[in-house]
Amino acid sequence: MAKKRSETKSSQAYKLVSDQAVRIAIWTGQASAAADQLKVKTKVVDTFVPEKLERTVLSILHTVTPKVRTKMSQGETSFTAAEVIGMAMAVAEDLPYTTPQEQVGLMMVAKTLMDSLQTWIAREGEAKLGGKKTKSSSVY
Repeated sequence: MAKKRSETKSSQAYKLVSDQAVRIAIWTGQASAAADQLKVKTKVVDTFVPEKLERTVLSILHTVTPKVRTKMSQGETSFTAAEVIGMAMAVAEDLPYTTPQEQVGLMMVAKTLMDSLQTWIAREGEAKLGGKKTKSSSVY
């Protein structure tokens, strides 16, 4: 009976991690569509400056492109929207197939990538739409 419970817990954990990977992938697809719509996929995402954790994790993921892995290992800090989106998708792809300890690191990296992209895309969208706010206290 105890074995059945552990198998159930294990399968529940795998389902939760898989569901999170799907959510990251869906979000990444939406970010990609937004970047396409704004025509900014080749622009550098200045809000993403990889720290040691991101560099370590992303440079060893097999689903990250060789170009990005090389840039990570060489300490580069300029990554295009397409590259950052690709990194987030790579995290989503690898997440279900890693150990629980690795999953924690991947989730932290995913959060950093997603937060950076969200901030950057929102700012780019506002700039493209001419929605830069002025600091005026006048009300008409």
